[in-house]
Amino acid sequence: MATPTERFFVAARETGQERSDLPLWGLRQGVAPETVFPLQAAAPATMRLQEVKGLKGGFQILDLMTKDECKAFVETLENLGFHSDAAVSLPYSFRHMTNCNLCVPEFVDETLFKRCEQLLPAIGGHKAVGLNAKFRCYRYQPGDYFKPHTDGAWTGSRVTDKGFQSDAFGDRYSQLTFLILLTEDYEGGFTRFLVGEDESAAVAVRTPQGGALCFPHGYHPDSPLHEGTAIHSGVKYIIRTEVLYPLEAMKTVQMR
Repeated sequence: MATPTERFFVAARETGQERSDLPLWGLRQGVAPETVFPLQAAAPATMRLQEVKGLKGGFQILDLMTKDECKAFVETLENLGFHSDAAVSLPYSFRHMTNCNLCVPEFVDETLFKRCEQLLPAIGGHKAVGLNAKFRCYRYQPGDYFKPHTDGAWTGSRVTDKGFQSDAFGDRYSQLTFLILLTEDYEGGFTRFLVGEDESAAVAVRTPQGGALCFPHGYHPDSPLHEGTAIHSGVKYIIRTEVLYPLEAMKTVQMR
């Protein structure tokens, strides 16, 4: 079996709160992506959209990935390794989990996008153009949590022959968080949206394995304050990426 460094390379080094050498992984040239990420072209027949009641603009895409696809992704992440530090402005005491970041090849983000493209909403009259290839992957173990926060927006990334490009296209920006749940055999670990002044108005969501939880973020006026509640047992693995839209969509929502 190939080792992680035989299939992946460090496409970039990122700076966190404690380290300046956090690896952002990319797939080596010549490695067939389907051998590492065994995704089928077609979406599971049971894939469907389900709105999140009480959360404006929130929805889930259930059965986006199969259980076997999720398992293979988790194995790849564990082989690459996780770190307590992350290339964000929040300390470990605030986002108490471990991280593994990679920029996936086109095969991965484009396959997942094509599966669910028709379920994604238009924003400001503009259709989604893709998923961000930069996957920030989180592992929550017992006692881990993420305190209340809002999500930032990102440009579309890609690893090219010039290395990692954080803004590889120059014409798109994200409007929606896209959280893929890779496991479900854990207790606790809800995504809890603080949508009102009253605590009782909070919306707690538990997305099944293989599903994606989506909601507005960044400059979108409906971007919600939310938290990841503590894990009591088991391990929760998620992929955090984004739905990308033309820059004109961002201009539209900023005018609202």
